[in-house]
Amino acid sequence: MLRWTAAGTGSAIGRKRVDGIIALVLFVSSFSLALGHLEKVGWGSFYQQTFAPALAWACTGKFESLALDKPAVRDFLSGTTPSFNCSDLPAPPADRVPLYSLQYQTLYLIAAAAGIWAVAGVKWTALFIIGALLAAAMNALIYGICRLFVGIPWAAAATILATLSPLNAAMLPELRDYSKAPFVLGVILLCGWLLKAIDGPRRFIGTAAVAGIVAGVGFGVRADLSIAVPFFIIVLVLVLMITRFRLYREVLIAAVLFGVTIVATAAPILAAYRGGGIIGHVALLGLTTPFNKPLGLAAAPYDIGHLYMDESMYQFTQEFALGHQGQAGAPQEIHDTPTGLVYAAYALRAYLTYTAHFPADMLVRAYSAVSQVISLDLDDGRVPAFPEFLYRLRNALVWHGAALIFFASSRLL
Repeated sequence: MLRWTAAGTGSAIGRKRVDGIIALVLFVSSFSLALGHLEKVGWGSFYQQTFAPALAWACTGKFESLALDKPAVRDFLSGTTPSFNCSDLPAPPADRVPLYSLQYQTLYLIAAAAGIWAVAGVKWTALFIIGALLAAAMNALIYGICRLFVGIPWAAAATILATLSPLNAAMLPELRDYSKAPFVLGVILLCGWLLKAIDGPRRFIGTAAVAGIVAGVGFGVRADLSIAVPFFIIVLVLVLMITRFRLYREVLIAAVLFGVTIVATAAPILAAYRGGGIIGHVALLGLTTPFNKPLGLAAAPYDIGHLYMDESMYQFTQEFALGHQGQAGAPQEIHDTPTGLVYAAYALRAYLTYTAHFPADMLVRAYSAVSQVISLDLDDGRVPAFPEFLYRLRNALVWHGAALIFFASSRLL
């Protein structure tokens, strides 16, 4: 069997050194490619108006939100103007408003933008470095995850394919949505290392603590990182099964440390999730009919909406609230904004009600999502300014069911 080693040796240190060098090369090259792509296509739409606290911090040193009734502020935060002159910022306190739910839920991303604007000036192009760093970290982490299963050549090839994929290029300008990627992948990689650290209690426990930190910081970027908690629990259960409960003490300590670190790092934004935050609303959107085709599902005789639209789901939740007004455990107020606590509680309750009534539907959706990812049955969307030869390369390498074939053949190398 072919095994790549460093300097002709089979030592673990040599392999780690080679992996480190390759990961660094992938990081640097991905950063350069991502930066060039953003400079060419610019930003997409990622709720730029939520970055008002970053603007206030860069100009005044105070992390507070701003009213959008002033033309200069409104034009910049809507993306109409590419930069902002701090002298145009109105004097407090009339234009200062408290941070709202969505801003808390992306607090760490907004804080990162504030730090860059404070140094480089308040302009949207200055944030290209954030997008490039996220892309670089994501691709280095993809390599690390691949190395848990396959050899160096296959891991490097998979990472390069992901870096140059149309989907990656399409998502990169959507900063808010793209920002979760390295944190999700970081938790997955750390869980992989956790399984490999079974024979080293200190390393096992330390990896769990780091995973909690990564998940907590990521939770402050996107609520999607909430899925890290059940995923980590599944991994710990797997460890118990593999070791036949021999490491139950270490697993218990790892679980506690993971919980403590994730709560500690996510503490500033946890208050925004009283009543469920935006989680219920987003989960309901995932049940709308536009997802049937991507999941390969036939139309059901029931659904909660045919539009993937915040306003439509807000109306659905309000109707649900009207039908449950006065019931035990339901909030009594039903007139609330989409970012309010009462609305959040009803949205989460609506999602849980749907799950309780149609559990088989939820299982089928989960199975279909996993199947689509494993089979690489991805949408062949077109991206502006994306080289045609990379589309041809993608079409040559990716076909339905290819992932399982690649994985099986890679084990022979």
